[in-house]
Amino acid sequence: MRKRWDATRGLGIRGFVACGPSLSGQSHSGFKWNPTLRRKFNMIALTCFRALHDGGGCVSVQPVAIAPTSIVALLRSQTQDAHSALEGQLGLLEQPASTEYYAQLLSRFLGFHLVWEEDLKAFPELACELEMRSRLRNLRHDLRTLGVTDAGISSVPLCGGAHSLTANEARALGSFYVLEGSTLGGQLITRHLSSAHWLPAEGLSYFNPYGSRTGEMWRSFRRWLESQAQHHAASDIVAGARATFVVLQKWLAG
Repeated sequence: MRKRWDATRGLGIRGFVACGPSLSGQSHSGFKWNPTLRRKFNMIALTCFRALHDGGGCVSVQPVAIAPTSIVALLRSQTQDAHSALEGQLGLLEQPASTEYYAQLLSRFLGFHLVWEEDLKAFPELACELEMRSRLRNLRHDLRTLGVTDAGISSVPLCGGAHSLTANEARALGSFYVLEGSTLGGQLITRHLSSAHWLPAEGLSYFNPYGSRTGEMWRSFRRWLESQAQHHAASDIVAGARATFVVLQKWLAG
């Protein structure tokens, strides 16, 4: 049976009197109390006594656990400006494009992916995830649809700057976030270009590699990334993501 609270136990009345004001207004430590301080002290004491009574003699002072920030949320907030800058540079949503421009753009993306995906394979966990997310086949398919020959596809220039994005696993994770996240923005590009008279309907697989499974694939990637990020400094992952936008901007402008 639960015992009633004893005011003399723990921080009971004796404990408060030892440091509180005496009837004369003078504390036992020699501090001079004024009426305002005395009222505040009495209110605090009463609150503590009630808490002790209701809680069986204990007042919890354990810190409240704060959930760590999601790495995906952090990456999104830290790369919004870079994402907007790259989107504006591509101009696929704001201005009319052409077969020639689109084919050149996809050729540059192919030159990036050839280097980046090969380097990503140096990390077993990332290599495994890449197996179902590689977009090399999509790029080659779209370029053939646009009339680019196999010889032209095999001779695209390679993006040497992509090597820096996989200098370590943390940077590679941040870079992976950028490329996989582009499938979400790719939905907007796909809808915008699907009615373009110059573009065959089947020439949009790079920006829409998963079709109706885009949401499902993104959620799966998010879960995987959150798990992998636990082993690395968030700042390094963010640095890898931001560096990816810089490399892509320079490369695609060339």
